[in-house]
Amino acid sequence: MDVWWRKNIRDNNHNNRYDRHLISRDGNGIDGVDLNRNYDFAWGVSGSSAIPWSSIYRGPSGNSEPEIQAVLSLMAYRKFVAGISYHSYGELVMFPYGYAADAYAPDWEAMGALAEDMANAIPGIKGGNCLAQPAWELYSCSGTTDDYAYGMYGTFVYTIELATEFIPPAEQVWQICEDNLKGALVMLDRLNRSLVTGHVVDAATGLPIAAEVFVAGIDDSPIYRASITSEALFGRYYRLLLPGTYQMTFSKPGYTAVTFNTVSVDATGQTVLEVRLAAIVEKADG
Repeated sequence: MDVWWRKNIRDNNHNNRYDRHLISRDGNGIDGVDLNRNYDFAWGVSGSSAIPWSSIYRGPSGNSEPEIQAVLSLMAYRKFVAGISYHSYGELVMFPYGYAADAYAPDWEAMGALAEDMANAIPGIKGGNCLAQPAWELYSCSGTTDDYAYGMYGTFVYTIELATEFIPPAEQVWQICEDNLKGALVMLDRLNRSLVTGHVVDAATGLPIAAEVFVAGIDDSPIYRASITSEALFGRYYRLLLPGTYQMTFSKPGYTAVTFNTVSVDATGQTVLEVRLAAIVEKADG
C-alpha cells in the first residue's frame, strides 16, 4: 500500500493498466486524478494542476471521475444542510470558499460562527484547540467538495484538518477520533437553533413547491452561490442564519412571490415559517 497516494487510478496514459512503477515517493504519478480538485464548481481556477503526473491533477474536465459523479448524485438527491470532510493535517476547521483569496461566501459569517464553535470543541492533540478559518486562508484550491456543495446547494460544509502530521502515530488515532466527534456533535446540534425552516406549498392544492428562498443582505452578495430552494418532495427548506431580523422572499416562476419583512431568528431555537404561494392565473382575452 502506498500511503502517500492521493489520487484515484484513472488511466491517464491510456495503456489499460495502473502504472505503479511510474509513481514517485512524494505521491506524484502518471495515472490518477485528485478527486478533491475535480468538482466543476470553479474547476481549474487555482491550487490544482493540468499535468497528469502531478499529485493535484484536476482531471481532463470538471466532474470527469465516476467517484465524483456518484457524490454529485447523492448531493442532488439529499440536498444536505451541513457536512464535514476530514483531511490531515493542521488541526483546522475550514469553510468555503477556497477557490480564491478573499472569496467571502454569502453565508461566511454564519458559517464562520459555526466553524468557531466546532473548533473550540475540538482539543488539539498537544493542547489548545483547533483553529477556524476560511479555506482560502490556508491556500487557494479549487474544484473541492466543500466549494461545490456550498456553491451549488448552500450546504454549510467544513473541512477538518486532523492531527499535526499527515500520518499521525498509531497511539494518537483513538484520541484524535474521540476529540473530533465533539466537533461533529456541535455541527449536528446546529439545526436546533438560529435557523429558519418550514415548507413551501401551493396555496390552492397544498402540494410542495421547489421555490427560491432568498434572504436579503446575504443572497444578494456579489460572490456567487446558486439560489437556495425548498426541496421538491416535501417543500422543506432550511436557512442557517445568525440571530437577528431578516427579510425573506419566497418565489417561483408562475407564482406570486411572498416577502416577509421581519423574520426573527434567535440563538435558542428554530423559527418555523410556513409559506403558501398562489399560482398566477392568466386572464382569458375578451
